[in-house]
Amino acid sequence: MQNQKEILQYEAMLYIEPYMDQQTEEINKRDLLNMCIDRIKAYQKVNQLFSQLEENDQQKDPLKQKELHSKAIKLYNEYSCYEGKDKFWIDDNAAHFFLELAYSESDEKINEFIKYQRHLFQIRCEAQLENEQTNERLLKIYKKLLGDNEITKISKQEWDEDIPKQLRLPNQVDQSNKLGNYVILGTGKSQLRNFNNVNTYLKFFKTPFYNVLHSVSSIHTFLKNGFAYIYEDELKNCLLDVFLGKMRKRMQANQYKFQYEELMKNDEIVKMFKKIQQTDSGMLSQKLQNFEQDSLNALTVRQQSKDHFPLCMEYLIDRLEVNHHLKHSGRQQIQLFFKSAGMKVNEAIKYMKMQFQQKISEQDFNKNYLYNIRHNYGLEGKRENYQCYSCSYNMKQNPGNDEYHGCPIKNFNSDVLEKYLKSKSYEETDIKKIIELKKGNHFQLACTEIWHLKNKGNQTGLIIDNPIVFYRESLNHHKKVQLKIETEEPAH
Repeated sequence: MQNQKEILQYEAMLYIEPYMDQQTEEINKRDLLNMCIDRIKAYQKVNQLFSQLEENDQQKDPLKQKELHSKAIKLYNEYSCYEGKDKFWIDDNAAHFFLELAYSESDEKINEFIKYQRHLFQIRCEAQLENEQTNERLLKIYKKLLGDNEITKISKQEWDEDIPKQLRLPNQVDQSNKLGNYVILGTGKSQLRNFNNVNTYLKFFKTPFYNVLHSVSSIHTFLKNGFAYIYEDELKNCLLDVFLGKMRKRMQANQYKFQYEELMKNDEIVKMFKKIQQTDSGMLSQKLQNFEQDSLNALTVRQQSKDHFPLCMEYLIDRLEVNHHLKHSGRQQIQLFFKSAGMKVNEAIKYMKMQFQQKISEQDFNKNYLYNIRHNYGLEGKRENYQCYSCSYNMKQNPGNDEYHGCPIKNFNSDVLEKYLKSKSYEETDIKKIIELKKGNHFQLACTEIWHLKNKGNQTGLIIDNPIVFYRESLNHHKKVQLKIETEEPAH
C-alpha cells in the first residue's frame, strides 16, 4: 500500500491538490457518498455565485473578483471541501476521483464536472499564491503535472534572437509603424505592454504549445517552433489549463476501460452515482430538462446548423442541401454527428431521404443508403455504439473531388475559407482573426473562436476537440440565455 506521507508530501504542503494519484486508503462507502454529495452542493452554490457576474466584469474589477473568491471559499468551507489537516487531503482525494468516475458517463457530464473543478482549483491557486513574490511554487506544481522539462525559463539569447519585437494582433496595428520595444507576449490584456527592462526575459517561460491549448486562445501568446512563450502573470491560467486537460483525458478514457464497464455492473456503485446525479439536479438543471429533448429532427436541421453546428457540419449540410448527395465519408461524418447529438434514427433517415430523394427514388435510397444509417446507429451488423468523429480524426482527412468531409478550416485555403465565412455573414475583423489562426495551424482555436462568434458569449475553459462538444455547449448556452430572460423579474 502506498504510504500516506508519500501521497501528502507534495499536495498537502502546497494546499493546491492537482489530483495526480488516487490514494489507496480504505474508506466507508457511506462516508464517501456523503463527502461527494457535500462537494456537489458546494460546487452548485459556487457555480451560482460565479454566474451572477459576467466573465468580463470579473476581469475588469479585481476587487470584485477578490470578493467573489472570498465568498466562494466560505461556501467551500461550509461543506468541508476546501482545505484542512492531513486526513482532509486523503478524503478530498477519494471524493474527487469517485466524482470523476460518476461524471465520466458522457462528454456533457465531463464538461459539467470540469466547470465545477475549474472554480475550486483556480480559487485555491489564487488564495495560496496571492502573496508569493516568485513563481517557484507554481513551477513546482507545473513540473509535477508535466515533467521537469515541460516548462523552462527562457535565456537572454532566446529573448534577443527568437522573440521578434513586432508582435501584434490584427486589430492593434500601429499606424505609425514605430513599435519600439512594445510587444504582445502573454499579457492577457488587449493592450501593449512596455518591455524596456533589460531583464524582462527573466519573467518569461516557454512550454510546448499543446500544454496550454486553451490558454493561448484567451491570452496574447507568442508561438514559435511548437512552443508557447508565457509571461509570468499568466502562469496560473496555464497551470489551470494543464490541470483540467489531464482531468478531461482521464475521464474520457474511463468510458473505454474494462474496469469502468465492470464498475457500472455493480448495483451499489450505480446507486451511489445516481444519488450524486440527483443531488446535482438543481433548479437550473431541472429547467434545462424541460426543454424539448428531441430538438434536432428532420425539420430543424437547417436552423440548428446555422445556430449551433460547427463549421465542418454546417458545410456538410450546405453541400447536401445543394447537391442532394454526399459521398460515403461525408455521410459517415454527418450521420454519426446526428446520432451523438441525440437525433433519433427515424429522424436521421427522414432527413437524409428528404435530400437524396430529390435525385433518386425512395426505392433506390432504401436499397443503397438505409442499411448504412441503421448500421451507424448500432441497429445493424456488429451493433456497436459508434460515436461522432473527433476533431483530430477530421483534421487527418483529405477529401477529394466532390467530397466535403473533414475539417474545412484546415482543408480550405485561406481565400476559400474567407469567402465561405463571408457567405455566413461574419464580420471582416472576425474573419481576419480566424484566418490568422488557420495560417498558424491553430485549427481548433479557430473553431473555438467561431463558437464564441455564434454564441456571442465568453465561456472560459471551452476547448473544441469534438464537433459534438461545439453543438452541446452552444445549445446549453442558448438554453441558459433563454432561461435568464424568462426568469428575470419584469421592471416596475
